[in-house]
Amino acid sequence: MLADGQQPRLLEVLYWGMAAAYALDREGDLAYTGYPGIDGWTWEPLNNAAGDVARLIAVHRDETPPHFVTLPLQVRNPRLSGAAASP
Repeated sequence: MLADGQQPRLLEVLYWGMAAAYALDREGDLAYTGYPGIDGWTWEPLNNAAGDVARLIAVHRDETPPHFVTLPLQVRNPRLSGAAASP
C-alpha cells in the first residue's frame, strides 16, 4: 500500500469472510478494501468510507451497539486476482 519513500502508517485491519478485508488509517482518514491475490494481499482505496469502516470496527470491538454498516464488497477468486482467467 505504500508508495516509494512513503512513511509507514498504522492501519487497523478487519478481515471479513469471503476472503476480504477492510483497513482504516485513522490518522490519514483513509479506508481500504483488501483481497488475496497471487502475490499476497492487494489493497485498494475506498473513497469517502473511513467513517463507515471506523463504525464497522467499533461494532466488531463491541464499542457500540450492533447495527448494520454498508460497505462495498466484491468476492474474488484469489487464484484469478491479478491474472487472466484461463478458458
